[in-house]
Amino acid sequence: AARTKFRNYVGIKDNEIVVLVKSPQEGWANIQSLLTAFSLVKKRGAVNARNVRLLLAGDGTKARELKLKSFDLGIGGHTMFLHQDCEPFINDLYCASDLIFEPKLSRGDFLPEIPAHVLEAMACNVVPFVLSGSIAAEMAGDSGFVFNDESPESIALVLQELLADPVTYEMKRLAAQRRVHREFDLNRQSARITESLTAVLAAH
Repeated sequence: AARTKFRNYVGIKDNEIVVLVKSPQEGWANIQSLLTAFSLVKKRGAVNARNVRLLLAGDGTKARELKLKSFDLGIGGHTMFLHQDCEPFINDLYCASDLIFEPKLSRGDFLPEIPAHVLEAMACNVVPFVLSGSIAAEMAGDSGFVFNDESPESIALVLQELLADPVTYEMKRLAAQRRVHREFDLNRQSARITESLTAVLAAH
């Protein structure tokens, strides 16, 4: 029921593979790479490519250009844009998704930004689809599908492989939720910090 609630609302079929992009559509090069990558996968006739739905949640100055780009690439029918605040139904959105795409190595003004939405999605059994060396990749660990660089070819290669291997996908799906509870649970983290501080204080 959790998986189908949002899907039924927006008309996504149960057998469709939803790749979620939860990002403001401003710096559009990364999202454009995903669109181009999927167009390559589709042209190559990859297994299950016809069932992929790219779900772009967020708004921004590049939203219209991205939508036009998807049709230019011949994947307009596979792409859905949500130009609204998704927080009121964010849990339903995560539960409806199969993969969450987080391409960039995010940097704030002083400290790296933590892509908390990736952890939130993992807790809902969504598999991270992330850039090697990024903060999101570190958070995902072995539970994520990782592409080496942000070129469309690199993204397409990994996307094609994961679509053809549902067994590995299922293993990573289960691993993602376990990893969140094991590595990022607040109670566990608090206990670890307390233990470390106790050890430091005892040594001095």
